[in-house]
Amino acid sequence: MKVIKYGVVLSIAFLASCGSAQLASPTTSDVERVSTANPDLTLAELTKGYELYSANCNKCHGLEDPKAYTEEEWRRLVPAMVPKANRKGSTLTPSDENLILQYVLAMGPHAK
Repeated sequence: MKVIKYGVVLSIAFLASCGSAQLASPTTSDVERVSTANPDLTLAELTKGYELYSANCNKCHGLEDPKAYTEEEWRRLVPAMVPKANRKGSTLTPSDENLILQYVLAMGPHAK
């Protein structure tokens, strides 16, 4: 009986980990790295984008690693996904959309 329970727990843990990236929380180093392209971006804004992405972008699918797509792809994907997330119960505003986009771009394609 214990073996079965242990196997079920492991299976649930494995399935829960599938399809969702371990997202990096932004740091001052990330803000500094993107400051040339986005000099007005603050750590607070990047952190808010991270929080919005983490809380809303898994309503239909697992969270994607920001490095999974190019800048051009993110610039198409985020505006397309926000209305879908809102139909699933989110209340994302255009400002929220911009914060999410800034987060995935900062942490994504060109992040080291």
